[in-house]
Amino acid sequence: MAKVLKVLIYPDSVLRQKAIAVSEFGKSLAEFVEDMSETMYMYKGIGLAANQVGELKRVFILDTEWRERTEETKKVDKNPIAYINPEIISLEGSIEYEEGCLSIPQVYGLVERSETIGVRYQDVTGKSFEKELSGLNAIAFQHELDHLNGVMFFDHLSAFKRRTLLEKFNKMQLEKDRDSKGD
Repeated sequence: MAKVLKVLIYPDSVLRQKAIAVSEFGKSLAEFVEDMSETMYMYKGIGLAANQVGELKRVFILDTEWRERTEETKKVDKNPIAYINPEIISLEGSIEYEEGCLSIPQVYGLVERSETIGVRYQDVTGKSFEKELSGLNAIAFQHELDHLNGVMFFDHLSAFKRRTLLEKFNKMQLEKDRDSKGD
């Protein structure tokens, strides 16, 4: 049975480390991907990278359509895709999207990404795939791949916007800490 993993919150140092390529495929990897999926859905995300749950493996999962489903179908209509050792092999166009992140909750920033990308990856069995992604799928793929390289979405913002976003996040964290202590 899949379990919910702890999502690391910025500024945890693991979020800034580069993940290592997966070389062993099998039951352990499949179970880890199931745990990641369970975690992503529990936290209401559309993507989750392994280093966000403390594992420096080149693995992330996506299900960009999940949040668009109704509450009834969300429980049964899940379609997570695992990307193992993912890479981008082509980039095309440009699109801006207001991104957020489970590791820096409740703050968002307008990030410019490639609108269409060609990608190569493996599944949990080690089988290789290539495909083209566009729109939200391309944005989410780039966001999660950044995580595997120790990059956060706000690193793509101007210095002023990044500082403003981090100040807002730090203020929310202080308020949260104060509330949890009963002050």
